[in-house]
Amino acid sequence: MADLLQNCVSSVLFWFHSPKGLSLYTLEVRVALLFFSPTTSYSLIVNITRNAYEKIMKTVLVVDPDPKARKNLLETLPLNQVNVTELANGMQVLRFLKERSVDLVISEVNLPEVGGLDLAKAIKKHPDHARTNIIFVTDKNDPMSMIEGVKAGAKQYFTKPFKVVELREKLGRILSTN
Repeated sequence: MADLLQNCVSSVLFWFHSPKGLSLYTLEVRVALLFFSPTTSYSLIVNITRNAYEKIMKTVLVVDPDPKARKNLLETLPLNQVNVTELANGMQVLRFLKERSVDLVISEVNLPEVGGLDLAKAIKKHPDHARTNIIFVTDKNDPMSMIEGVKAGAKQYFTKPFKVVELREKLGRILSTN
């Protein structure tokens, strides 16, 4: 019969960057030293689990075909509080949403493959994503485009060039209430 002599547990937190965003994981190592007469046997159990902290962080998609525009939008986000994924077109967003939910989509209206308005309608129509917040940040600044954006499901509609302070404040409100 085995006698448990020692059970040592150690945990290490680490960040992992995957295509789905930045995630915090816990690496838990348990070492149990077991004695079987007269031989010593070692047992090592490694358990890697996704930390609950990731569930607290909001997931944001930044969608724009222009890498510079995506970079400008990233600068308005509290990057220490969100998992951000950058995408260049609406089709990439739809593929991404098949695997994962997000809290906020910040998108250009003029997108290749699937336009921003159609993207917003598809997101709002899907039962798993109907509560996803959508913000348009776009060059389209005529009143009719703004109305169409809100009708498609956007919570906010900003035109480029946008005021960083105003966008940052709206993003903060949306992310804190979700």
